[in-house]
Amino acid sequence: MKRMYNKLMPKTHALKITLFAFGLLIACVLPFGVASPTPAPTDTALPTETSTLTASATLTETASPIPPTETPTPIPWPTGAGDCTLITTGPTTIYERPDFAAAVFFEESAGFETLATGRTDDGWVGFDPGIPQAANMGPFHLRWFFFDKVLLSGDCLSVPVFWGPEPGVCYDMPMESVPVFTQADASSPLLTTLEVGEFAAVTGVSGPGWAKVDLGPGNTGLTGAGWVDQSTLNVNGPCENLPTVSP
Repeated sequence: MKRMYNKLMPKTHALKITLFAFGLLIACVLPFGVASPTPAPTDTALPTETSTLTASATLTETASPIPPTETPTPIPWPTGAGDCTLITTGPTTIYERPDFAAAVFFEESAGFETLATGRTDDGWVGFDPGIPQAANMGPFHLRWFFFDKVLLSGDCLSVPVFWGPEPGVCYDMPMESVPVFTQADASSPLLTTLEVGEFAAVTGVSGPGWAKVDLGPGNTGLTGAGWVDQSTLNVNGPCENLPTVSP
């Protein structure tokens, strides 16, 4: 028995020494270099949605569609035979100028009939009221109905077309050629000359006898302001209280 113990003793002792050495090795290594595995995250963020173009995609800008051009409805002027005649079919307003904002000349009842002697491109029909009007000329001499408020017959397409003066504006209607100067001085440069049948807005008068005119609201096709000799004025409209302006 003693002999068997002696035989087992070296092996058992060697095994203990080996296990002891391995334990020392683990104890020395772990603190200095072996990292614990990283735990899996417990809260995974949702991916952010992004917009990307693939290689085959093409980025193009779409142009806005061009709106269709509105075609104005032509005025149905009659083209029959004979003079152009208008007749009211019910209570109808007559205006002093071809504009709904103009002063009212008269309220006419049904059955009023007269010859049309003027018209505008935007549908107004003018007639001569047959009353004294001093020196009113052109569209200022006529009174005006809107075309769809009266019944028209005859050759209305051949009626002369007039320019329509703006409502509420004082106009100069020269009875002869009138020079328009850049300053209230006859020696200043000439801006233009108003001929008979050409009209300009009068915007004020000055003490020394000059009147300021604005060509824009008139029918000359020009713009700008100038001065005319006040003695040449022949006016129509609200001209009683023109302001005094400095030359």
